[in-house]
Amino acid sequence: GIKPAGLITRRQQASIAGPAFCSTKDSRVERCLHRSFYLRLQVSPALIGREARYPDGKPNEQRLMADQIVIIDGGCLQHGAANDRVYIMSLAPERAQPVLEAAEALAKEHGYSKIFAKVPGECRSVLSDCGYQEEARIPTPKGVLAGAVLFMSRFLKPERQRENDREERLRILRMARQKQCPPDRIEYLEPPPEFEWRTCCREDCQEMAALYRRVFESYPFPIDDPEYLTETMATHILYFGVWHRGGGGLVALSSAEMDAAKGMVEMTDFATEPEYRGRGLGVLLLQQMEREMKRRQLSVAYTIARAISPGMNIVFAKQGYAYAGTLVNNTDICGRLESMNIWYKYLA
Repeated sequence: GIKPAGLITRRQQASIAGPAFCSTKDSRVERCLHRSFYLRLQVSPALIGREARYPDGKPNEQRLMADQIVIIDGGCLQHGAANDRVYIMSLAPERAQPVLEAAEALAKEHGYSKIFAKVPGECRSVLSDCGYQEEARIPTPKGVLAGAVLFMSRFLKPERQRENDREERLRILRMARQKQCPPDRIEYLEPPPEFEWRTCCREDCQEMAALYRRVFESYPFPIDDPEYLTETMATHILYFGVWHRGGGGLVALSSAEMDAAKGMVEMTDFATEPEYRGRGLGVLLLQQMEREMKRRQLSVAYTIARAISPGMNIVFAKQGYAYAGTLVNNTDICGRLESMNIWYKYLA
């Protein structure tokens, strides 16, 4: 049967959570969690709905929205009300059917409007037969289906598939693709003298969380939580920051989420203080991330960018990334569900 493995808690303050939450050591969970979610075994039901607060005393509404992880043989599912969907995070081709049935059952039970899957190319036919449509594809260099990464979705309610911002999304996409640059013509930047960049360390996590909190009203992952940043930093995510030498502190951030087994890395979590935008700091971060990922011998970089954000789509296009497709009304970010564009680039 389908059994919840735990809760993604949005990480309450330690003084609130206390010993009532304990870490799971289940290796199946560790393998399937691409973002090292805060997976906790729930012990005390009395803690459900307890108000979590930031260090400044303000309520943290995102931390009260718990998503669940479900582990079954052959796959890993994540689901929750914020994104109003089931996300098939991992799927073994030989066990695809029972995983899809589990996703369907969860969606029906909770009334979700979308099932979203990131799957190997070998799973395409079985998902298509079950009503899924391909929204994006990161192909192999040779263009064969085997080895490709597919993003496929099944829309369970017609309104979820309707795009209110479709024309604006297409306008931004056209603009970005017009600025696309071949990899051999990319201009590499050095930090302006008033800025310095480096990889972040655990001592930076409070400042990092505060920046993310100021930039994003809502986000799919608890990047506004210093403990989340500390834990992911210790596993498979490298964070990169830009500091203003003149006492302005941390002004821009990004992260590289590495999947060494597949040779892939997601370039994500870009955030810049509003007063520092337009200075090329996002480009600087991306280029430094790419250099580090090449050094670590990862071969494919990709990003999932807000489709109605001109800046980030243009940044990736100008840095030689190719458009892979659009995930329609996919992600709760900046306070609402938005469509997301996928861009990719071969690093080797």
